[in-house]
Amino acid sequence: MISDLRLASRSLGKRPVSTALGALALALGIGANAVIFSFVEGIVLRPLPYPEPDRLVSLQESSGLRSTSLGAVAPRDLEDFKTLTSTFSGLAGSERDGKNVSFAGSPERLTGLSIEPGYLDVLGVRPSLGRAFVAGEDRAGSDGVVILSDRIFKRRFDGNPAALATTLLMDGRPFRIVGVMPESFRSLDDVAASTPVDYFIPEVLSDDVKQNRGEHILDVVGRLQPGVTMAQANTALAQVSARISSADPETNRDVRASVQSQQEAISGSLKTPMLLLFGASALIFLIASMNVATLLAARAVEESKDVAVRVALGASRARVVRESLTRSLLLASVGCALGLLLAVWLKGVLIAIAPARTPRLEEISINAGVIAMACVLSMMGAALFGVLPALAVSRSKATDALRSASRGATGRRSSRSRSVLVALEIGLAVLPLVGATLLVRSLASLRGVSLGFDTDRVLVANLPLPNGRYPNADARLAFFETLAERTRALPGVEAVGFANRFPLRGGWTSGIQFEGEAADAFHDVPFQAVGGGYFPSLGIALERGRVFGPDDAKTAPPVAVVSEAFVRAHLHGDPLGQRFRRSPDRPWITIVGVVADTRRDGKAATIAPQAYLSARQTDLYPVRLADFAVRTSHPASVAKALQDVVWSIDAEQPLMNVRTLSETMDGAMAPRRFQTLLLALFAGLALLLALVGVYAVVGIAVAQRRQEIGVRMALGARASSILQMVVRQSLAPAIAGMLVGVIAAFGLARAMSGLLFGISVTDPATFLGAPVILLLAVLLASLSPALRATRVEPTAALRDE
Repeated sequence: MISDLRLASRSLGKRPVSTALGALALALGIGANAVIFSFVEGIVLRPLPYPEPDRLVSLQESSGLRSTSLGAVAPRDLEDFKTLTSTFSGLAGSERDGKNVSFAGSPERLTGLSIEPGYLDVLGVRPSLGRAFVAGEDRAGSDGVVILSDRIFKRRFDGNPAALATTLLMDGRPFRIVGVMPESFRSLDDVAASTPVDYFIPEVLSDDVKQNRGEHILDVVGRLQPGVTMAQANTALAQVSARISSADPETNRDVRASVQSQQEAISGSLKTPMLLLFGASALIFLIASMNVATLLAARAVEESKDVAVRVALGASRARVVRESLTRSLLLASVGCALGLLLAVWLKGVLIAIAPARTPRLEEISINAGVIAMACVLSMMGAALFGVLPALAVSRSKATDALRSASRGATGRRSSRSRSVLVALEIGLAVLPLVGATLLVRSLASLRGVSLGFDTDRVLVANLPLPNGRYPNADARLAFFETLAERTRALPGVEAVGFANRFPLRGGWTSGIQFEGEAADAFHDVPFQAVGGGYFPSLGIALERGRVFGPDDAKTAPPVAVVSEAFVRAHLHGDPLGQRFRRSPDRPWITIVGVVADTRRDGKAATIAPQAYLSARQTDLYPVRLADFAVRTSHPASVAKALQDVVWSIDAEQPLMNVRTLSETMDGAMAPRRFQTLLLALFAGLALLLALVGVYAVVGIAVAQRRQEIGVRMALGARASSILQMVVRQSLAPAIAGMLVGVIAAFGLARAMSGLLFGISVTDPATFLGAPVILLLAVLLASLSPALRATRVEPTAALRDE
């Protein structure tokens, strides 16, 4: 073995350029696979960092009629799921929170979670210091208690256990520290979106919110009973949902609850893109391996005379084959080492450009599993690209090798091998090229979609008004109207609006009945409760009638504004003056205006019917006003002034998630852009490696057929005919491989259908354009060695012969 390694090193060192190219090709293939596998392993495959993570589930509610996810769960519904099902050992809700926290007079803005008392028990974790919350601490009026993260505890209290029972001021209210989470603990929000949670406080809900089935505010995590399957849990939830729907059709008609594994809820949307990228990196490795196989096969042909002499002098064929495989193994080992170094660098680059809210981003690492995968891959590569020259050596006869080597001929078998390699490389390169083209065209199609509202000059913020200071809808309305009045006075402000939720930030759905319909005829419709400035602040055009005004108050007749899609879906004739109600015991609501359609959930969402209620008529809607918007040409300066305006009304009220709607849209589009960029880079790399392979194959063929070309030219062949011969012999296998690749790409496109928007899985431009581009690239790659063939001097070639 030592002798074989010494010979292999010497052989590779004799041709440093081709050896370096082969090692670099392998490094690219192995590095790409290692870094993508680290993402797949860290995001999709690695179990969640909690005890028995396979039993953890995410519970969500959705509108069954429209198959629309409502995401969060209504508090009243959650209580019913707890008491009416026995499939869970625990269910607990949480809600995002943010407060200004004073540590010994030094304030700091922290992000936290309001959690139900059993939340940590469901996750299977306990505080490392102190205790968890106990029953009664979530009641209104109870003393404030808080559990800090280990990071905040160490930074603010140097990890001193004596700090337990210290009182903090959080938004001006005292909270006593009762516990500290373990250093290794990461909340579900941190795992899912890389947003660390600094503290936990009990979820304190007012009585009206607890009894409200229309306010979906809780993110719910559950733990299945031992032995209970996901299907059994969903069956039980469906039965309870049906009972709730029958009892409260006003808010829960066609609303259904379901669960999915917490792992799937966190990273399920990334599973297909990650596997697609992993498949693309695998193709890059195969193409790189074929490039190396081409180089080693050419070297085997060049050394065939030396091998033949050794075999004729008594060397065993097994020894010769072993030497060939040892050389392949040595080259693969060098490529593996370089590939791992490349993967470490690439990992840092990809994490830096990945969307900030990518799940489990901090858990991605080049760990032992990734290194083992790279080593296995390199061994597979050694076998793959080492088998061709080894087989060529083992099958050849010494006398034939000596005879052919003396003539410089290559033989049909060598020519066929080269043609097969070209066909395979081109066929494999078609797949990522088609996939990337589909995603790029899809992204371009998505960019051209109109949302129906402005995003560039609209600043939005979230104001979660606490129940203690704002116990009812009228109190919350008074706060937002005062805020709107004072904000209009700021320089550069053009319009101000508020609502329960702005586009791209959630919504609310309810059933309605139209006047003249049967008593049991209901339609599921998305609603928004909005202030009068909502439409001008977002730039939503009024098509007919009017929008809300100051006269649409609580004591005035109920009114609504609807979208054009609402009119098309539900109304006939003039929509103005037509009426609907949310349930038989609710008042009739008159339509007074029609506005343009919007895509509330982003550019990839379909346009749905939309109804708007006046925020002043608080008895009409069950949801909380929470979002505020300012239309301005100076978002940055207004954002700074807005917090001061809020504090002028309520000195303890935080302003959260302040950003323009365009920034929100960019955040929503970031995962799609990132996936498209990666696949496009991999497609470009696959194309480059394939073309290098074509160039190498054609160049080797020309070099090995130099004498034959010289004879042809000596016998009168023209340069143009030599050029056509070489190019034709490279294009024929390339076209064959391309056809096979296009057929396989149709299957790939169908698997990618969930990632596409605005284009068909059989998009003609893609399936015609990608092969044409690839064919032109193959033509260019083969042109240089073909031109070199036309410059062969017949006399020199015959003299060498």
